[in-house]
Amino acid sequence: FRKPSDDATSASNARSGSVATPPGASDAIPGWRAFGPNDVDVSLDSTIARQGRASLRLSSNGGSGGVVGRPFEAPTTGRLCAQICFGVPIDATELPLRVCLTGRLNGELYSRQVLVGPTILERARRAGAETEPVDGVVWVRDVILFESLPLDGLSETSLRFDLLGAGTVWLDEVKLFKLAFAGAEQKALTRLVGVAEYRVAQDRTLDLLQFFDGYWPRALAEQIPDDSPLLESRRRAPNAPSEAPEKPEKSKNSFQKAVDRLKFW
Repeated sequence: FRKPSDDATSASNARSGSVATPPGASDAIPGWRAFGPNDVDVSLDSTIARQGRASLRLSSNGGSGGVVGRPFEAPTTGRLCAQICFGVPIDATELPLRVCLTGRLNGELYSRQVLVGPTILERARRAGAETEPVDGVVWVRDVILFESLPLDGLSETSLRFDLLGAGTVWLDEVKLFKLAFAGAEQKALTRLVGVAEYRVAQDRTLDLLQFFDGYWPRALAEQIPDDSPLLESRRRAPNAPSEAPEKPEKSKNSFQKAVDRLKFW
C-alpha cells in the first residue's frame, strides 16, 4: 500500500491554491477532465493499454498538468483505496507523478496527495529487467490507501493525477474501493475469524453475542449490508478439480453462517 504524506493533507494547503483544478479543463475524455498548459498532453491511447482497447496517456515537456476524474460520493468508511496500473516507458529517467484525492470539506477545498512517480519508476526499472516490455512500456500495478478521511462534511470527491514536470505515463484499470485492508489489518481480521469459529464449535453463545457486538463485525455489517453479490461471485469462482466426491454440507446455525460471512469480508 502507498499512503499519502501527512504534510500534504490539510484544508489550509487547499486554500492556498495547491489543489484547485487549474483552468483549461476539457471534456474530450469521457469521465475525465484534462488541464494544463500547451506542452502537457492528455489523451486516450488506443495503441497501448494494460487491458482493453485504450489507456489514458499523460505527457509533459516540462509544464505541470494532468487529469481529474468525475466527482463521486465520499466514502463513509473514512478510507479510500485506489488501485491503478501505471505504464512507464522503458527509457524513462524521471516520473514526477502525483496522485490526489480532492474534494470539499464543509465548503472548503480539501486534498490528500502522494507523490508516486519515483517509486513507480523504480519498480518499472526492476520489472523491465525481468520481463520483456510491450511496445516499450512496462506496466506496474500500485495500491494507494487514503486513510483517516473525514466521516462528515466531505463532498465532491475526485481522483486526480498531476504530472509536475517532464515525463510520460499511461494510466489503466483505475479502481476505487471504500473498504480495503492493509496486511496488518488482514491478519487481525483472520485472527478474529479464528476466535469466532472456536466459539461456535464450543457453543459459547454469550461470547459470540459479545463478539458480533464488537467494532469490526458491526462496521463491516454496516458498510456491506447486502453481501449476496460477493457471496454469489465466490460461488461462481472455478474450483480446483477433485477426485473425491463432495461430502454433503452439515447444517449450520446462525452463528456459523455469520462467521462465514465475516470470512468473505
